[in-house]
Amino acid sequence: MSIRLYENDSYIMNFTAKVLSCKENGEYCDIILDRTAFFPEGGGQQGDNGFIDSVCIADTQLVDGEIVHKAMAPLEVGAEVECFIDWDTRYDRMQNHTGEHILSGIIHDMFGYNNVGFHMNDDELTFDVDGKLTDEDIYIIELTANKVIDDNHPVTIIYPEGEELAGLDYRSKLDLTEGVRIVNIEDVDLCACCAPHVATTSEVGLIKITRFYSNKGGTRLHVLCGGRARGDYGVLHEQVTYVTNSASSKRYELNLIYDRLLAEIAALKEEHRNFKTSVINEKIEDMGEGREAYLYFVRDYGFDDLVKLCDLSCKRYIDAISCAFCGNDDEGYNFVIGGCGSAEKFPEFRKQFNARGGGRDMYQGKVQAKREDIEKYFLNQ
Repeated sequence: MSIRLYENDSYIMNFTAKVLSCKENGEYCDIILDRTAFFPEGGGQQGDNGFIDSVCIADTQLVDGEIVHKAMAPLEVGAEVECFIDWDTRYDRMQNHTGEHILSGIIHDMFGYNNVGFHMNDDELTFDVDGKLTDEDIYIIELTANKVIDDNHPVTIIYPEGEELAGLDYRSKLDLTEGVRIVNIEDVDLCACCAPHVATTSEVGLIKITRFYSNKGGTRLHVLCGGRARGDYGVLHEQVTYVTNSASSKRYELNLIYDRLLAEIAALKEEHRNFKTSVINEKIEDMGEGREAYLYFVRDYGFDDLVKLCDLSCKRYIDAISCAFCGNDDEGYNFVIGGCGSAEKFPEFRKQFNARGGGRDMYQGKVQAKREDIEKYFLNQ
């Protein structure tokens, strides 16, 4: 079994090792070393990547207790090799994993809730707690977490045994009696964990809870830490600056800009509705009295507009059938049919043109037919 260098020193970026085995496995060669600082996927954190000599390591997995390096090419068994971890990626994950421990410890201390699920990818981390959290709770949790960062608490790894382990109150408690690796964030959190972490809370840099919501009776949190949080702030700052500059407003008035735009949009929609209603009424009046069927062919009408047109026509010409169509001969027509005799006429129309749709009092659907044929059907029968 490989010596796990990362368990006691998270900051090993490169090291030497001996190749114990190399086996082809699909697109990869599975490499086992006598010692490794590559962390295998586990505890919600992805496996490390990097290089062994000049061979790319795409992933690291734990298979039957052995740390397997997923190499893009074979290595000679027995060879002494130089190993290099992708440090930027590893350190980013360390920042975020320690940030999750800080948040989980605070939530457990404040509310007694347990972390019941954790996942981290290259964009964000998510975790679930088994209790409900409110907006105010999240605000206080995040404020407290960033105070922990400011206070620069040490983060250490301990391996308590015997009575010390049995009497220790820590999160993710295991049934094991020896070899339990515990991450201790002084005065903040104590949790069993297999992953590498930063040495002090100040290295986390920044914690931002980007969103949260109820999930399976508890709460799911989405979080960014360190460089991810700073990057997110940079993007948001750029977007806020663009909007506020465009609106000639101050950067803290984004909500006012939004409310103003909503009001303007609502006013424009109302104006558009009134205009469309007047156009519909004109169409209806232009038809005149004395027809058995009133047909309207329009463009750019949604079903709501078609219903309104048909309904107003039915009320205006109560002794006739009214039909509103929107579309063209190539793509077909959406339709609404109502008024006097529509209950008898619609089933015939549907059968005649193989139309899709249905309804009650008013009939809606779509038909693939030419306007000329539709007009002949309703006006010449």
